[in-house]
Amino acid sequence: MRFCYVDETGTQGKDNVFVMVGVIINEKKLHKYSREIGLHIRELGEKYSRQNQTGFKEIKTHALLEGKGGWNKVDANTRKNFCSKVCRMAKSIPLDIVVSCIDFNEFSDFKEQNNPELPKFTERYWQLSAVQISLEVQSLNQGEKRNKGKTLLIFDHNEKESKKLSSFIFEPDEWIDGYLDKEKNKTLLNEIIDTAFTIQSEYSGLIQIADCYAYIIKRYLEIKFFKMRALWDNNEGGESAYIEGCIQHLREKIKCNKRVWGKKYKKNIPPIDLYRNLAPSGFIDFMRGEA
Repeated sequence: MRFCYVDETGTQGKDNVFVMVGVIINEKKLHKYSREIGLHIRELGEKYSRQNQTGFKEIKTHALLEGKGGWNKVDANTRKNFCSKVCRMAKSIPLDIVVSCIDFNEFSDFKEQNNPELPKFTERYWQLSAVQISLEVQSLNQGEKRNKGKTLLIFDHNEKESKKLSSFIFEPDEWIDGYLDKEKNKTLLNEIIDTAFTIQSEYSGLIQIADCYAYIIKRYLEIKFFKMRALWDNNEGGESAYIEGCIQHLREKIKCNKRVWGKKYKKNIPPIDLYRNLAPSGFIDFMRGEA
C-alpha cells in the first residue's frame, strides 16, 4: 500500500498559475521518513516561536519564503535553508512526485466556452487538478511491474472539494478513460482506494512537504515563463538561482507521464488535450526536463 499526500498553491485573481503536488511514499517507509521530516519542521517551528513569542502550527512555504505571518522575524537564510533541505531530501527518500498545473488565464477562457458535454469536475480548477493527480497516481501504479498495492490519497483539509472528489473516485466518469493506458477488463482508477481523505496540514509533515514542493514549482514557472520579479536579489543570483537549485533536487523524482507530456503524446484524446491546453506556457517542457 502507498500513500499520496497532496497540497496545492495558487489563487485565481492573485496568481498566474495553480499547482497541485502529490508526494507518494510506500507504507513501509512512511513512519521513518515522517518522523525525520517532522523533526526538521519542529526545529524550524521552535525558532519561529522564540522570535514571535507565540505558538507554532505549520509551515506554509509562501509565507516562509516571502517573510509573511511572523516569518520575517526569523533569519532569511534559516528560512531558505529549510526549503533547500527538504528539496534535497527528495533525492534520498524513496518517494515519487506527481504534478498538476493550470494556467488561470487559460482556465478562464475555457470556462467561458461552457461546454455542457464535459463532466462537472471540469468546472472547478481544484477538482480538475485533484482528478489529474488521481489519474497520474493510477498511471504510475499500473505501469509498475512489481506493483506495491493501491494508493490512498490524502489532501490538505478541504471538506467541500474532497467530498466531490471521493464521489468521482468511487464512480469515475468514462470521459477520463483515454488519459490512461488501461488494460482490457480493468476498471477505471482501480489502483486507488475509493475514498479521498483529508487532514489538517499542521498534523502532517508530508502535507507540508507537498506544499513546499508545489510552491517551489509555482515560483519556478512564474519566474521563468511569466517573467515575474524575484522576491530577493544578492550576489549569489537571488531568488531565481535559489529556486532553480531547489528544482534540480526535485527533477529526478517528478514523474513525467509520456502519454500526456511526451513529444509523442496521445493526440485527439479529450482529457489529454484539455490538460495540455490548460497548462501554462513552458510547463510541458518542464515536465519533460527540458526547461
